[in-house]
Formats: sequence, C-alpha cells, structure tokens
Amino acid sequence: MKNEFIYSSDTSSLPFVSVIIPAYNAEKYLEKCLNCITNQNYPKEKMEIIVVDNNSTDNTAEIIKSFGVTYVFNAKKGPSPSRNKGISLAAGEYLIFTDSDCLADSDFVLNHVKAHLDLQKSNPKVKMVGGGIGGYNKNFWAVCDDFCSWSAYHPALKPQINNSYFPSANISISRSLVDEIGVFNEDLKTGEDVDFCLRVTYRGYRLYFEPKAKVLHINRDTFSEFMGHGKSWAKPVASPERENSQQHKRPEGLKNSLPVYAKNYIKSILEVISYGFKAKRFYVIIFIPFIILYKTYFAYHRMLFRMEAARKQIGK
Repeated sequence: MKNEFIYSSDTSSLPFVSVIIPAYNAEKYLEKCLNCITNQNYPKEKMEIIVVDNNSTDNTAEIIKSFGVTYVFNAKKGPSPSRNKGISLAAGEYLIFTDSDCLADSDFVLNHVKAHLDLQKSNPKVKMVGGGIGGYNKNFWAVCDDFCSWSAYHPALKPQINNSYFPSANISISRSLVDEIGVFNEDLKTGEDVDFCLRVTYRGYRLYFEPKAKVLHINRDTFSEFMGHGKSWAKPVASPERENSQQHKRPEGLKNSLPVYAKNYIKSILEVISYGFKAKRFYVIIFIPFIILYKTYFAYHRMLFRMEAARKQIGK
C-alpha cells in the first residue's frame, strides 16, 4: 500500500538522506538486511545507502557489492570508526543509522524523515529520532535478549519525547547537528551510541521516539551471548561523564551511593516488566527470573566498571 505522505505530495521537496550501516564479518545476516534497506518506500533518488566494511574476513564485501549500494572499506576496527567513515562520505541532510543484523520495515526511512519534518514545526528542540526495535527471535534466549535489551524501544509503544538515549541500531539525526556535537567516539568499543546521545542532550536538545520507524533486531540466541550483552551495555552506562552529569549524578561515598544503585536496580527490572505490559506482551511474566538474572549481571559489571573508572581518575 502506497504511503500517503509520499504519494500525495511533491517528492522533490523531500530531503536527501544517507543510510549508514557498519558491517564486520556480517555474511550471516547482511543479505537480509540489505534486501530490506534497498526496498524502502522512499524515492531512490533521494536516498543513498553507505555500507562500511570494517575489514571483514568473510564474504561481507562481496555481498555489499552485489547490491549496488556504496561500498566503503575501513581498516580501523570498531563500530565508531565505521560509522564515522560513513559520515565523512555522506551527502544527506539527515543521517540514518542501523546495523547489519537489523531488518528494516519498508517505511523505515520514510518514518524517520517524517518525524524530523514534523518536529521542525512542532518542537524544534528535538534533534534526534530513535525508532522502534523489535526482536527477530529464533529461540528462548533470543526472546530474553529482546525483553532485556529492547523493551523500552518496542514498536508497540507510543511515540514520546524524552532525554534518554537510543541504540545506534535505529537512530537518525540531522547533518547540521553532527557538525555541532561531533562524530562517534572512536575510543569506545561499545556504548558509542550512549555517548553520542548524551552529547545531544548535554547541548540542550531532546530526543524523540518514533515507533513506526522500526527494525527487527536479530537477537542473541545463546545464554552466553545473552548475558554478554548485559556486560557490554554496563560499561558505557557506567562512564564517569554519565554518572557525574546532573541528570544521573550519584552521591559521594559507597555508603551513600549503594541505596541509589539498589533503587535503580529494582527500577530497571520493573521497567522491563512495565514496558512488556504497555506493549501488550503479557508473556513477559514467564521471563521475569531471567530478566532479574540479566539485570543483576548488568548491575554487578556496572559497579565494577565505575570503580575501575574512579581508580583511573584518582591515578591521573
């Protein structure tokens, strides 16, 4: 079905956009990803797709080249260098980011653009859009990963303005704002999206959740990968910059800070369950023991990373 936003208006007035996808040894899912992103309900002449091969050793390069998108090789490993390489070559007024293990809805690009254009008029302080993320779930552990990782971004939730952050699997931002806040932090191996979003909010801008701009994330489907995801997300959330910001400031001293961490730990568990009910995914009840296990593992590593960061600051 043709989208009225596109086909009832002059498409020449639509902005040119750049979709940027980093890919490292992504042959398992990349073809599915590019099939989705090259079949968007958005004028092809108004969109470029830049896929950055992060020095892959499998068939990633061959798959990218077979789709007729812009192929870019980047030797420096990590998602941040790859996204930054894409940014340096992008010609779009808006930059849209997704990952090679994500399957975009056919209106993915369209709904990102529509959100930005609407917000320009209704709330110009909103400068970044995060889209809905659902799970492409193969088994029990993938559903666990879905609840623990993407519950706050589920496509069944309502759109809203917030000051949180969005995963780089589904975000968009104007090129002018990137020029203002800078590119992704290449010193971070994980959590670069957290850092990127925080820099947007530190400048006084706001973020908008548009669930219609959705992707399906191919989730981790083993217990070790599921738990490892929690550990990898703990490090950026425990960064000194985030912990010491006014929004997330913690009291000094272990005795004073422990109650705050305990409160946030309980809150994080209840939020996942709450989001499950808001999205009418009532079977979240079955997964509560594994949500608690994941959040405990996350909280433990968050504290370890925070203590490590504090020691490094003292040593300077």
